[in-house]
Amino acid sequence: MLTAASPLQYAKERRLTIPIVREEKGECNRMLRITTAGSQRVFIRVRRIISSDVQHAGSNAVLIRDGIIEDIVYTDLVPSDVRVYDFSGLVMTPLLCDYHLHFSASARNSFASIEEKLLAHGIGKAYDGGDAAATGLIAKKALSGDITVLSAGRGIYKAGAYGKYIGVGVRGVEDALRVIDALRSDGIDYIKIVHSGIYDAETDRITSGGFARKELREMISYAQDNGLAVYCHANGARAVQEAVEEGAYAIIHGLGVSDATLSEMHDRKVIFIPTLQAFRSIGRLPGTAAAKNNIERTVDGHLTAVSKAYEKGVTVHPGSDAGPQFIPYGTSFVEELGLMMRAGIPYDHVIRNACSSHLEPLVPAALLLLEGLAIKGMFLQGKFLPSFQHETA
Repeated sequence: MLTAASPLQYAKERRLTIPIVREEKGECNRMLRITTAGSQRVFIRVRRIISSDVQHAGSNAVLIRDGIIEDIVYTDLVPSDVRVYDFSGLVMTPLLCDYHLHFSASARNSFASIEEKLLAHGIGKAYDGGDAAATGLIAKKALSGDITVLSAGRGIYKAGAYGKYIGVGVRGVEDALRVIDALRSDGIDYIKIVHSGIYDAETDRITSGGFARKELREMISYAQDNGLAVYCHANGARAVQEAVEEGAYAIIHGLGVSDATLSEMHDRKVIFIPTLQAFRSIGRLPGTAAAKNNIERTVDGHLTAVSKAYEKGVTVHPGSDAGPQFIPYGTSFVEELGLMMRAGIPYDHVIRNACSSHLEPLVPAALLLLEGLAIKGMFLQGKFLPSFQHETA
């Protein structure tokens, strides 16, 4: 459930005095732009800092000059000649990363709106899983101001099986290697291989799709030899096992993954992007009562798998699978974080694995202020932006 509050309410509760320059209204949220005068140093104190590494675990303050992080410290002492923002009840993080979404051809005329939705939900980095038109490569350039996009361009799927909306079909290994070469020339960041079908709630089965194991092995090996990590769309115990054992860097979806494969994912350091919310969102589509019961049972089983993955030490990253209308940008990502917590992953661990980077001195201050999963504000380009809350109940 999303909640909203006045963007000044929190600042008033904290008795902050902040100069308002102008109010900006957007499609999905409202922000008040706050200036930081000239080269004034800014000192932000919070309850604690969470980032993608543990180097600054226990730190509670950041010193910023001209929009650049000068230092990250733990202290109750305030330096002299600084402007102080005291958010001692909140958590500070870098902007977050949605590790799996899609930009479809229909998104070309709405990149500005998509960017606004992503930023409003704290997302500063996104992995595009591809589409038939390689729209993610266009998005990569169009959103290069505040959103970093890493794109697969087009997914690679077995011709005649699932995948035509998210990539290009190939008939064999030689065909696949030519496609990989073409994608490299286009400037992709990683390879996406579709090694299974998708979950069909009506039949409670995985549809047909994927490659022969030898084909998969040769494709992954070729990509790796050319410096590209391979993210595998894989559902069903056998498909996930094959992708892991043949060298995939990450498993996307992973429905039906076995306990033994989860252990192997830990040993091989394979990343798990379970897209829990995407499976739950299927329930929003028209369907029979039996299908909806199947979805509910399937999501419960996938939550259990994510819980086991965490217990085994597998790295679990949040990916919304946003792009289709029934999986909206931004909100689906926040709901994914909530589902990861429902699976038993502790809050700090969820947020750490959602961070787009780790904090360090001499980098631009792109920071979030969180209360649970509610965004209370952010610092971007040297400016503090109190914003609407975005929260999953």
